[in-house]
Amino acid sequence: MKNRFPITIGLLVLISTSLLSCADSNLKTAPDSAVSPSAEPTPSATVSPLTPNASPTPKSSASTGTSNKAADKEVATTVYMLDNQCNLVAKKVMLPSDDAMEEAIAQVIKPLKTKEFSVSDYSVKVSDGVATVDLQTPADSPRTFESLSSCEQTALFEGIQQTLTANAAWKIKDVQFTQKGEELVH
Repeated sequence: MKNRFPITIGLLVLISTSLLSCADSNLKTAPDSAVSPSAEPTPSATVSPLTPNASPTPKSSASTGTSNKAADKEVATTVYMLDNQCNLVAKKVMLPSDDAMEEAIAQVIKPLKTKEFSVSDYSVKVSDGVATVDLQTPADSPRTFESLSSCEQTALFEGIQQTLTANAAWKIKDVQFTQKGEELVH
């Protein structure tokens, strides 16, 4: 019995050491993002609104609260929005004929509204086939137009451009973007 005791203790120490070294190596190979709570989130390719009923207010349209026959008429309009693979797809929508252009832009902008980014105001002016779209974000917005991912920029800028140029009744050949009157590079 005396001879077995040192062997048993030795085996226990050896097994314990082996188990501890395996446990340590598993901890060391864990990815940093799983351990670090301060990992930065990456932008998602899918754009979804937090408040689906909220939409930006166009500067150029004003509602009076009264209804007339012209305001009751709707026109089929093609609006370009992103699919789930960041490709623009045409979508037919019915919009009030008296402000279809502004409402079409609102349809493009609405899905981009998040807690960090929104377009608070916009206006559109057309001259000689060129539409100038002035976009504004809230002063306290954490994100700017420049910080948008390429997919978000496609949704916003190319979505508006395709929407405006695809609707032949508006006779728009080119679209320019500004922010508070200054050219907006995207």
